[in-house]
Amino acid sequence: IECVEATEDGSYGKFVVEEKTGGRRTVGIVGPWYPEGWPEPEIGWTILPQFQGRGYASEAASRALAFAYDELGWATAISAIFPGNDRSFKLAERLGARHEGATEIEPYGGLEIYRHLSPPDFHASRARRNEKWLAAAKEEAQLGQHPLSEAQAQQQQADTDQQWQPTGESVAAGDAA
Repeated sequence: IECVEATEDGSYGKFVVEEKTGGRRTVGIVGPWYPEGWPEPEIGWTILPQFQGRGYASEAASRALAFAYDELGWATAISAIFPGNDRSFKLAERLGARHEGATEIEPYGGLEIYRHLSPPDFHASRARRNEKWLAAAKEEAQLGQHPLSEAQAQQQQADTDQQWQPTGESVAAGDAA
């Protein structure tokens, strides 16, 4: 995942999500945006069909929320999702967001609004998920079923978190979630 920096005018674009293996193929775009006329700051995602269902959107959206809260100073975030996009509804819910209803947003029309957790609640939820993952990895390693030791799992998480750094590349804001 590569992140864009805020521009001189304070705007920013979504992040390019690339596959780590296989020659850096673009998977989609995910990230914060708050264009003029939008009701509130949003975390949006668009993943190419051939990469859907592999966890890219979930990982990238979680990191985008952390970036928006920690680096951009957002106190709240929504995801505006097209009606019938069940995969995006489920992803928003996995991230802890709650459905608030529908609203009209030009030029997109009616969109379903999901409210994400507040920054403190988001970080607490993310820490619990990481603890559960590390506990499962440790248990699997003890049983000889997991290829990573606990130390390797913790290092992999630290390496992944460190990779989430601005690149200075510019990406235009994409479609609504």
